[in-house]
Amino acid sequence: MRLISYLTQRARLRAEDGFVMIVAIGALGLVLALSVVAFAAVSDDQRLSANDNLQKQAFAAAQVGIQRYLFNLDQDNNFWEQCVPSPDPSGINLNGSIANRRPVPGSATESYAIELMPAAGQTTYTSCSKTDPVTSMIQASAGAGAGAIRIRSTGFAGSVKRTLVAVVRKKTFLDYVWFTKFETDDPIVQAVKAGYSPGVSPWDTVLAGAQKQCAMYWRTDATSTGRFNAPFYGNNKCDQISFINGDNIQGPMHTNDEFAICGAPTFGRNSNDAIEIGAPPTGETNQGQGGCTAGAKNLGQVQNNAELLDPPPSNASLKSIATLTFTGNTCINLDDGSGSSTSPHMSVAQPAVGQSCKTAGLTWSSYPYPSNGVLYIKNSSTLPCSPSFNFLNPVYVVTSTGQGANTGCGNAYVHGTYHAPLTIGAENDLVIDGNIAHSGADSVLGLVANGFVRVYHPVTGATDDNGCTATNNSDVLQNPSVDAAIMSVQHSFIADNYTCGATMGKLSVFGSIAQLSRGGVGQTSGGTAIHGYVKNYVYDDRLRYEEPPHFLDPVLASWRVVREDECAPGVDPTDPTNPLKDNGKSC
Repeated sequence: MRLISYLTQRARLRAEDGFVMIVAIGALGLVLALSVVAFAAVSDDQRLSANDNLQKQAFAAAQVGIQRYLFNLDQDNNFWEQCVPSPDPSGINLNGSIANRRPVPGSATESYAIELMPAAGQTTYTSCSKTDPVTSMIQASAGAGAGAIRIRSTGFAGSVKRTLVAVVRKKTFLDYVWFTKFETDDPIVQAVKAGYSPGVSPWDTVLAGAQKQCAMYWRTDATSTGRFNAPFYGNNKCDQISFINGDNIQGPMHTNDEFAICGAPTFGRNSNDAIEIGAPPTGETNQGQGGCTAGAKNLGQVQNNAELLDPPPSNASLKSIATLTFTGNTCINLDDGSGSSTSPHMSVAQPAVGQSCKTAGLTWSSYPYPSNGVLYIKNSSTLPCSPSFNFLNPVYVVTSTGQGANTGCGNAYVHGTYHAPLTIGAENDLVIDGNIAHSGADSVLGLVANGFVRVYHPVTGATDDNGCTATNNSDVLQNPSVDAAIMSVQHSFIADNYTCGATMGKLSVFGSIAQLSRGGVGQTSGGTAIHGYVKNYVYDDRLRYEEPPHFLDPVLASWRVVREDECAPGVDPTDPTNPLKDNGKSC
C-alpha cells in the first residue's frame, strides 16, 4: 500500500510541473514590464530636467542681451541714436531680425540677439532710423512709456529660445516722490532769513554771499568739510532744513546731498522704495541738529553714494514748444465745466492793476487744453522782472502798469481738477492757490517753474523768521491736497510765510517733488510743527510709466529698465487676439 501511495503522489507532482513554469514566467514578465515603465519614467524625467535647464539658460541669455545694451548706453548716453552701430560688438538687429547673434560670455552653447523696436504710437517708421532716431525710437513725450526705448532680447540655449521685451529709460525726476540737489535753504530764502529785503541795500551783497556760500552740498565728505562754518554775511550762516516728527514721505527719495533729521519722520513705503543719498554712509539719515533726537523710520532701502542728478538750467524748452501761452500774472482754473472729459477746458484770467487772482469779478475766459499739452506763462518783454522772491512778504496784487505781480514776471496761479495730461511752465514763479486733483487714469499734471513753486499762504500783521506775530488770512489753505509732478528748476518748493500763523495741518502732495534747493513749508520747535504744514508726500506710481507732456529730465542721467516682460512662446505678437500684442507693454 505504501508503494502505491508513493507512486500516486509522484504522479501528481509531475502533473503540476507545467503550471509552476507558467507562474514563474508570468512573474518574470511582470518584473520586466515594471522595469520598462520605470526606465521610461526616468528617461522622461531626464528629458524634462534637461529641457528645464535649457529654458533657464535661454532666459538668462535674454537677460544678458538686455544688460549688454544697458552697458552700451552707460558708456555712451547717445548710443541708441546709432541704431545698429558699425562695427557691432553687441548682437544688435533692426526690428524683425534675430540673425545677428552674440555668444553669452563664458558659454559655448548660449547666445542672444537684440532687436530695436520702433516707438509705439507712431506709424512713420517700422524700425530704427539713423536720420530720425527720436521719432523712430523714443516713445512720445506723454502717456505710457514716455521718453522710453523698447528693446527685444531673445536668448538661445540648444533648441530652446526665450524672448524678453525691456522698456528702457533714463533716470528722471519722476522716479522719486522727493528730489533735491541741495538740502540747504535756497540762497534767496537764506538772505531773507538774515533780515534783508529784496531791492533794499545791501540786498545784492547779502544775496551774492549766500549764493556763493550756501548753494553747495551740506553732506559730510571731503568736498564740503568746513564749508558752512564761516558766515556768508555778518554773523549769518547757511542753514539746513530738517525732516521732523509727523513728516511722511511715502515713496522713493533722492538727494544729491544728505538729510537732516529732527525727530522720527517716515521715509519710504516699503523695501521697494529706494532712499538714495549722494553722501557716503556716515549716518546722514540720522543726523540730529540743535539738540534734536534723530531716528528716521526708514521703511525704504537706504543707498549711499547714489548717482548725482542735475536739473537743467531752465525750463526754456517748454517755452519754445508751448502751443498756448500767456504773459505776466495769470490765474488758471483747470476745469471751467464747459468742456468734457475728452475735450477739457480751463478758465484763465489776468488781473489788472490793484487786482489779484482772488479778486471778485475777474474776467475769466475759457480755453481748450493746448494741443501738445504744454501751457507756458512768459515774462513780459517790455516790463522788468526781478525774481528775488520774499517768502515773508509775497506779492499777490498787481502793483504796476501792465501784467505781473512782480512787474513783468510770468507768474502762474493754479488750482482745480484736470482731465487730461498737461504741463504748465512758468518763467518765474508758480503758485498753488487751491486744491489740485486729477480725473481719469491717464491724467497727469506737471507744474514746472524756473523760480519757486509756492503754496499760497496769506497772513495779516508783522512777519519775520522768528516768533512771527502775523495771523493767517481767512482764505488760507487748510490741509491742501495737490495731485501733480512739481518741479522748481532754479529754486525751491516752498510755502509762503511758512514761519507765520497757526499750523495749517498737512500739506499732501500725490505725485512727485523736485527742487534745486530745499524749501520750507513749516517751522518747528523740538521736532514739532508750530507754523505752516507738516508733510504728507505720496508717490504716484503712475509716474513710473506715465509722464506729463514734455516734462524735464536730468542732465546726463543714466539709463535703467523700468519694465520687463516675456513674450508668450509660440504666439504671433502681431496677432490682435494675442494678449501680449505689441502695445508697449510686452511683445
